[in-house]
Amino acid sequence: MKKFSTFVLLISIALVNFLGCATVKVEAPMDKTIVLQPNVEGQTKLMRKKVWYFLYGLVPLNSNSTASMVQEMDINEMSVRTFYGFDDGLITFILNLIPTTINVKTVEIRGE
Repeated sequence: MKKFSTFVLLISIALVNFLGCATVKVEAPMDKTIVLQPNVEGQTKLMRKKVWYFLYGLVPLNSNSTASMVQEMDINEMSVRTFYGFDDGLITFILNLIPTTINVKTVEIRGE
């Protein structure tokens, strides 16, 4: 019975790591007009950023906006993709072996 309880606890922790409300604000700088495109692999510029969250995505620990990325890339068209990559899952899993409630998500912008 003790092994089953431990198993259920570990599965619960693993599932909670990937469930959350981690949001990313898709924005442009105030002085710039950006055209949002569908995911286009042929766009020449690419930037990825890790967004760290506390309380399973409730509180962003760094900027969760794309505005600074757009300004740095100097683009007029962009497509945005957010995802939990393998490395995000691994980081989240390791950090939550001791329940820290920290999640990591990747934001990817492609543009021209």
